Amino acid sequence: MAQLEKEGVLQNFTMEALALQAGFASRSGFYKAFNKAEGITSKAYLAAIKNFL
Repeated sequence: MAQLEKEGVLQNFTMEALALQAGFASRSGFYKAFNKAEGITSKAYLAAIKNFL
């Protein structure tokens, strides 16, 4: 995610598209894995990025 963030790629995709590109079969699986890895929800993560930029 950090590399994609640096390249500005995240602005061009929905979370569902990123999940599918990463190989997740469902949104819920991606959301659970994201929350576990980052410690926050994907929605909160995107909001923080947008506020930072």
